[in-house]
Amino acid sequence: MDCVGDLLMVWDFCSSYCKLLHLLPFSLEDFENAICHKGSNVTNCGKTHSSLLRLLKHDNDEYFSAVQKRTRALKITLTNWTEFLCDFIEIINVGDFSTNITTVKRGHYGLLDAQVKLGILRELVNQVLGTDILREKLAEYVEERQVLLATKRGEALEEGRSKREKEQLKAKSVSNGVMNGHSADIIGNNQHLFENGNHIGQNGQVAKKKGEVFSARPNNPSKRRFHLIFFLYVSAQVHTHSQEYGLEKNSKLA
Repeated sequence: MDCVGDLLMVWDFCSSYCKLLHLLPFSLEDFENAICHKGSNVTNCGKTHSSLLRLLKHDNDEYFSAVQKRTRALKITLTNWTEFLCDFIEIINVGDFSTNITTVKRGHYGLLDAQVKLGILRELVNQVLGTDILREKLAEYVEERQVLLATKRGEALEEGRSKREKEQLKAKSVSNGVMNGHSADIIGNNQHLFENGNHIGQNGQVAKKKGEVFSARPNNPSKRRFHLIFFLYVSAQVHTHSQEYGLEKNSKLA
């Protein structure tokens, strides 16, 4: 198909505004098959044309006036939509579309070339885009879109803020855990210092007590020497007296 751009444009428009057009959603493949269909059963294409023509008739004064002058039924249905389509082709008078009016009036819309079908639908969409009702709907969609984007942006910001707070709390918790672990290690590593300090204090007290006991003994060298001389002197005196007492006793016995 050489007119892929028109195919995508018309399908996207009908899919985007299916509620406004009162159309059921349809796939791109189904739409392409309906355009390329050459048979007499053109129900799917008829639904698309009818929806676009109804919207155009209700909001386009020129088209509505032309329809009234032709004394046609005001209600567009799946049985008379080709009549309203012919009126539209005559009004817009674009390109060579008017040469296909006779074929359409005879009920052979399916025999039209796919490019002609898409060209007519493209002009229908362009005319509908200029209607007030579609402009109002577009404004509503834009406003809804902006509200939705603002809501999503607010939710994203709130989620980001909550995530950052959780990360900060987690980092703070980890930091406190590390500090507590270091404190415990420091206390554990220095416990032996406290114990050694207690032992040193206890040993100091014991040494002090021992020092007090030792201090009762003469620690001065001169005093020790004096005591030794005095001891030797006393021993010599005792020995001398013992000898004299022995001699005197022996003389008396003799």
